[in-house]
Amino acid sequence: MTNKKYLFALACVCLTSCAGGGSSEAGNVAPKLVGIKDFQCLVNQRVDFYDGIAALDKEDGDLTPILDISLSPSVEIVDGYATFDKVGDYVATYKVTDSKGRTAQKKANINVVERECYTDFALPQGFKAEKKGQAAFDHVGMADGHFLVQAHGHEVAEDVTITRVFTLATNVQYTFSYTIDFRCGGKVKALADGIACSEQAVEPGQRVYSFKHIVLDEEKESRDVAISLAFGGIDGPIDLTILGLKTENPQDTTVTDLTEGFSFKDKLDPRFDRGSAGSVNVEDNNQTAVLRVTTPCPNEGDLWAGGMFVNPGFALQAGSTYQVSFDLEMKEALPCEIQVLPDKWAAKEQSYHVFYSVETGHYQTEFVVPDDNLGNLWIYIMSGTSVNTIKMKNLKVLETLAPINRQFIAIEDYKEFHVDSHPATFTSNYGSYKYVAESFGSIDSEAVVTSPAFYLNGSGSNYVLSFLARADQPVEVVVAAPVAGGWEPTTLWAKITLTPDFTPYSFPMHGPGADRDYVIVWQYGGVNNASFQNVTIEVQNVAIDYRHPELD
Repeated sequence: MTNKKYLFALACVCLTSCAGGGSSEAGNVAPKLVGIKDFQCLVNQRVDFYDGIAALDKEDGDLTPILDISLSPSVEIVDGYATFDKVGDYVATYKVTDSKGRTAQKKANINVVERECYTDFALPQGFKAEKKGQAAFDHVGMADGHFLVQAHGHEVAEDVTITRVFTLATNVQYTFSYTIDFRCGGKVKALADGIACSEQAVEPGQRVYSFKHIVLDEEKESRDVAISLAFGGIDGPIDLTILGLKTENPQDTTVTDLTEGFSFKDKLDPRFDRGSAGSVNVEDNNQTAVLRVTTPCPNEGDLWAGGMFVNPGFALQAGSTYQVSFDLEMKEALPCEIQVLPDKWAAKEQSYHVFYSVETGHYQTEFVVPDDNLGNLWIYIMSGTSVNTIKMKNLKVLETLAPINRQFIAIEDYKEFHVDSHPATFTSNYGSYKYVAESFGSIDSEAVVTSPAFYLNGSGSNYVLSFLARADQPVEVVVAAPVAGGWEPTTLWAKITLTPDFTPYSFPMHGPGADRDYVIVWQYGGVNNASFQNVTIEVQNVAIDYRHPELD
């Protein structure tokens, strides 16, 4: 419950106490109920019935703790909180009796209204699933990192349709390609704004399918086009995985070795902070970069406090593919973290790849640069919490230039992060997830789950986050909605304690928070959770709803 109700009650008690001394039984004054008024709330919103309410008595003082509250139609109130799971009108009755038997009673009308969903996370953002005729979806959406579709009852090739809107240049021929793993045979039809532009027979197994489309328009340079994949006429239920989707206007591509003749001379930048100390230098005729940590940072969570930035000096190209590889030689280097970044001070969430607790060996990653993540390639090696030496050699960066107008569509799911010293397993399933942690670190960022990105426009105060959650131990969790790829602006920050029973949570967002991508973040690390072991956390029905206009 909020603290302000008790501050309010205390202030009123002080005033009544100062106004007069004791009172005889014959002159006993009835209690007074203050702060009670009609209100409106959302279905499945947790309501604090003590918020701003006080029961005050001239002789007995603050009677708020013994205030009796009941709801009609009946809804259970636990510790002053209740959740309405049905839309409708309710009446709350507040009643209190003082030590002399005098009673005060007031009623408040409550209007519980339905939510209007802005987005949920069962389907990737921007995708829409539709069915016709006798077709029915068994499952559609993201599960364990894959976009899955299961349906039955379809008869023709447009009974089950997956659609996404693309912004395409006009008078340019595009090639759409997608990878699908079919469990059965049949047909797939491609449509642009509802007009068929391709129909192909499909066979069981994983294959790449493609079709071409051109947008003809003499007046506009580009326009939005709804591209659909329609499935039907398939022998048996549809059961498939869409593993990727992209558009491209192809041209010849070449692979370039950017590191031919490369040396580490003048390409290294040391960082030592939080009491750590050490050195960065080159060896082997500038072919080896060396990080030495001689004084570790005492805070085990601040690996970055002792590290080495490597700046090869390569500008990254939008849509191009990069393969980065190198060899590392370790001496007492654990724990260690290496980030491949689009910019020196980019947030970890913006990294192309992160290696944790690495050992001596060869490391390699491949990534595609999105249009909104340009910069120079940086590699950040950090191991500032232990005395150690790390050597990097044989750095190679291969660049494959993107074809013109290539657009990779990220099909996103929930993402999980934990440190190796506190193992955890993670699964997602159609907008829900399960997080099983063997233990928790003392830092909140050591156990984190993030949602796929979602776009907010207009005022952040027009939206409400809701979900169901439970944990088999009383785990504290910070719930936030920061901008994607960073932390500010943040349209929501709250701390809750989970219980063994599924509990609905609802959090109004706030602030301008407009016209950009955000993510939902659940942080499970922290000193208050450090004593828990083998905890199962489940989060379901995550949704962003519009705030009802009458609540503004």
